[in-house]
Amino acid sequence: MKLITAFAFLLFSHASTSETLMFGSYYIPELAINENQGTFIRLHKEIMRRTQTENKLLFMPTKRVQHEFKHNDLISYFPELYESLPKKNAVVSEPFWLKNIIFYSVKDMNIQSTFDLEGLKLGAVHGYSYGSEIVNNKKIKIFYTDNDDINVKMLLNGRIDGIIGDNKSTLAAVNKSKFKDKFIYDLNKPINILDVFYVCQNSIIGKQTCSEITDAIKQLKSEKVILLNPKTGHSQIKI
Repeated sequence: MKLITAFAFLLFSHASTSETLMFGSYYIPELAINENQGTFIRLHKEIMRRTQTENKLLFMPTKRVQHEFKHNDLISYFPELYESLPKKNAVVSEPFWLKNIIFYSVKDMNIQSTFDLEGLKLGAVHGYSYGSEIVNNKKIKIFYTDNDDINVKMLLNGRIDGIIGDNKSTLAAVNKSKFKDKFIYDLNKPINILDVFYVCQNSIIGKQTCSEITDAIKQLKSEKVILLNPKTGHSQIKI
């Protein structure tokens, strides 16, 4: 009986390491442009090379990626944050990036932390993560819209006090505005810093995959290919 069990385990292990694993990702300006371009995509290819993982990367809208993962059609996807985990029992990798939450306004309000946001009306985008310290604080009034461009217009019209966003897509929306000189923000002083990682299925193959990804990320950090500073939110991937 033990011999049969051991043989079955060997067969399962062989199948799990030789099959093509399905990964998912979605568009983020500069970081994930398509299945072949972007800083995160180049990093993913390097991680797959180091882990010797046979994989196929599916590039889809964010909600579609999360839907496919929920229905077990993806072994893993990236990037993700704790606030947006699609499954409570999903496993995650070592962080490979830090998402900085920046406060944008047209008045000097001296916002230093998430607590300073209490009592303010803030613009945010559906589907984006800002950290539980912000979204679960009932003293902060958050108005969700479809994109940062809408929030920029709302702020300029005085309908909100500020925008919470990142230093990529939100900044791009601000810079597109013909009134961009009116905006006040400090990219070097984020009000919140969030870990960014791979999320994997809570299965034998999923756990193994996330473990191997974590080992590769730690190796890349030791080689200073990935540089993260949790205190300042500085992130850099030299690849």
